[in-house]
Amino acid sequence: MLDLVLPLQCGGCGAPATAWCPACAQELAVQPDEPHLITPRLDPGVPVLSLGRYAGARRKAVVALKERGRSDLLDPLGDAMQAALERLLTWGVLDPPLTLVPAPTRRSSARRRGGDP
Repeated sequence: MLDLVLPLQCGGCGAPATAWCPACAQELAVQPDEPHLITPRLDPGVPVLSLGRYAGARRKAVVALKERGRSDLLDPLGDAMQAALERLLTWGVLDPPLTLVPAPTRRSSARRRGGDP
């Protein structure tokens, strides 16, 4: 019944009747050359890594989570983060303990959303 009023759509591509479709899961999956170091404009003094390009299903899922409250996307995004961290540990790029720092957001945006996910 709820699907009639608020139809479930994939958080990455909008495919009907699923929160996260197999095609978007494949796009979000850690690729052989990922994650990789990026070079920020200002040196933060610590390595900065990217799981991949902020585009496509990855970008849409993050925006859906942050801007539309799609907390059902926490699991697929968290799974991708876990896979990336495991790869970095295996490669010897990182040593435990790890500290994850979320990308900053404007206070006004967080307030409008009712906080950050």
